[in-house]
Amino acid sequence: MSVITGSVDYKVIKKDSKDGFMREVYYKPSGKVSPLFIVLFIASAAIAIPILSVAYIYAIYYIPFIYLNFLLTGLCGLGMGFVIMMCTRLGKARSRALVIVLTILAMLLLKYAQWCVYIPLVYSDAYQVVAVSFAERLQIALELFFQPYMVLMSAVEINEFGVWGIGSLDVVNGIALLVVWILEFAIMLICALLISSSKTVLPFSENAGAWYTGAQNFAEANLPADFDSFKTSLEMGNFSELLSLAQQGKQDDYNYLGIEIFEPPPSNTIEPHYLTIYHQVITFDKKGEAKPSSTPLLTHLAADQSTVATIVQAQTLAAQQAEQAQQTQLTQEAQELAPPPPVGLAPVVSEELPPPPAGEVAPPPPSTGLTPHQ
Repeated sequence: MSVITGSVDYKVIKKDSKDGFMREVYYKPSGKVSPLFIVLFIASAAIAIPILSVAYIYAIYYIPFIYLNFLLTGLCGLGMGFVIMMCTRLGKARSRALVIVLTILAMLLLKYAQWCVYIPLVYSDAYQVVAVSFAERLQIALELFFQPYMVLMSAVEINEFGVWGIGSLDVVNGIALLVVWILEFAIMLICALLISSSKTVLPFSENAGAWYTGAQNFAEANLPADFDSFKTSLEMGNFSELLSLAQQGKQDDYNYLGIEIFEPPPSNTIEPHYLTIYHQVITFDKKGEAKPSSTPLLTHLAADQSTVATIVQAQTLAAQQAEQAQQTQLTQEAQELAPPPPVGLAPVVSEELPPPPAGEVAPPPPSTGLTPHQ
């Protein structure tokens, strides 16, 4: 069920709370997109696609290592995905579906541009049909960009004759080469989709028109006894167990709760905070290297300001206590490692005479047999 909270675009999932009232449970993006995002997307794609196309095609063509080529394929997809992600953040796009569609379109256009760069390179270098310079190849690629039929026919011809071989195969062509091309595009697309829409699901303040701040606000807590009841209690608005676990601090350095806190913009006091709670586990492999893993238990759970303030305060207190305990341990270790005092030396005893009883004159000091010098 959705209701209006603060603004008509602020829709959240609702659930009955422990006191019988309706409250929001999780953040839900509004799905809005600003015109600025569209402008940024078009401008960024127009710049990034030519650069990535030229860099990628020449890299995989002149680097004869197939495994490294697959790595370059993934990096190319991540590069385009990163550009779209930045457009999403700066353009304040909250529609994940639209960003995914635009990412697919951008990757198709990127692959087409790569073919435009690839064709003159193959024909001039591998097939040696014509001898042209790098600048002339780019000029031909630009002309091919507006001739899709020519690009298609050239791709068919390259698939028939092949360009490279692997292992016992002198030339990979036909269906095998087509499968390689499809796999290449799939890797590139998946890598781009992994990060392009990642910002769209983060909390956004529709009232303030700005993203929530997160990531830098991170707390750690002890594990609950029962994860299912713990999650149910939080969804019903009962944060007492979470506050108790936060006050206990992290009892186990390798198995604990991580709490990411998303705070609304300072100008907005209407919308709530949000918590993403992870189960953090650190294991070690046979070489002794740490292998951390993070499993989200609840994502963007709504919480009021007082609850968040208590968590932050408890985290600060737990951190101070841990620091004091560490300092005490270091002091004890330093004392244990300190060298013992030297053995066989008698303690220094003062030879001063005791003071005379009251009313008596102190006796003169013992004579040394020496007279003062006249």
